[in-house]
Amino acid sequence: MNTCQNYEGFISGYLEGDLQGESLLEMKNHISKCQSCSQKINNIKVLCLNLKKLAPVKTSSDFDTMLRARIKLDSKKKRYQTNWNLFPGNFRIPAHGISIALIIIAFTLVFLKISNFQNPTIPDAADNAEWYSGQPIQNQQSPDNLTVYSIDRQPAIRVISHRQNHLLGHTERGTETVADSTNLLAQENRLSDLQRNYYQTKTY
Repeated sequence: MNTCQNYEGFISGYLEGDLQGESLLEMKNHISKCQSCSQKINNIKVLCLNLKKLAPVKTSSDFDTMLRARIKLDSKKKRYQTNWNLFPGNFRIPAHGISIALIIIAFTLVFLKISNFQNPTIPDAADNAEWYSGQPIQNQQSPDNLTVYSIDRQPAIRVISHRQNHLLGHTERGTETVADSTNLLAQENRLSDLQRNYYQTKTY
């Protein structure tokens, strides 16, 4: 069964006069019966006549050379459209590489900020006795009913004797005896209020 689609491939040959013999007879027979194909062939004939009436365009002598150069330039631009020319010469850095580096730096800064927020720096008790005791130095009472403790809430015999010897300029390390406690009370009077309040807390 012959359809319009089967004859569409013969339209060009029919208009140019290339069809001969039986193919030409079948094409003419189909056009006489099919109004759609007949109209399509007539439209193509009109278009061809109008194209022939157009005045020819005169180009410069170097038109072909300029056209080839422009095509070559556009080809290079498309090839490097994802690259950034950040340095002179032919050295180029891919845009996606720069993006990845910036993302890594951003994540690193955020991670450091979160780490500092979760682990705040606690002031040294030796340098800030006010923070350690929980109240201003000038408001602390005299140590009449105070018990001497070390930082870890252990009896101060093991810690304070060495600390006070260091503050008083002695190099020897105190021993863990009751005699050190007696010497400690004598040496304690020579310490400043700030140094003594660091090792003392109230008993309730």
